[in-house]
Amino acid sequence: MNLFKSNSPAERLARLEKIRAKGRKHFILYTGMLGWGLSVFVITTIWAWYDDHGWHVPTDGIPPSEWGHAAFRLVLWLTAGYFFGVQMWKRFGFEDQAKSQSATTPSGS
Repeated sequence: MNLFKSNSPAERLARLEKIRAKGRKHFILYTGMLGWGLSVFVITTIWAWYDDHGWHVPTDGIPPSEWGHAAFRLVLWLTAGYFFGVQMWKRFGFEDQAKSQSATTPSGS
């Protein structure tokens, strides 16, 4: 993949079709929750650790409150990642495509 060469419209459409074919749940899980939510969790956890302790582990071990804060951040950012994935799915227009295809497909067949 060349970062400085733009893809042709046909290549972009093919890529979007592959994403849509995998489905909404797959997109939300991998793009939203694991891709965005987990990345933000790692960044904020490292940032909070640095604010509290610098780049060293306390000599008396990791305080129990750190585990609680990390668990809270994990739940928070995975939930936010879910909503991020839902919004990106809608922004790409996949929601509209799914509705239009289900409206044109006969339900009795």
